[in-house]
Amino acid sequence: MCSMGSTSLTCFKVLSNNRKMSNEDKLDQILHKLEIIEQKLDQIGNSCQGMDEHIGFVEGVYGTLRSPLDYVARQVNRISGSPQEALPAKDQKQLKNDHND
Repeated sequence: MCSMGSTSLTCFKVLSNNRKMSNEDKLDQILHKLEIIEQKLDQIGNSCQGMDEHIGFVEGVYGTLRSPLDYVARQVNRISGSPQEALPAKDQKQLKNDHND
């Protein structure tokens, strides 16, 4: 049978179909499941915030290091005789602007 800690929707349906269960018990079960959902949403929100901070950090580092890395790559390519290839742009607008220069 289902326990109160269970988060399965099927478990909820089985319990709610049980006519011996009072409306108050059903409401308590719904509220308990709602609390579990809220906790999971909070965890997801915290995870997303951490990922947003990481993405911002990586974009900042890439923006700072792109020019020096492009310079080094051009010099190495010039010395080695390889075709010159720029580092990938952060976005399409930046890519178009670089090709227009």
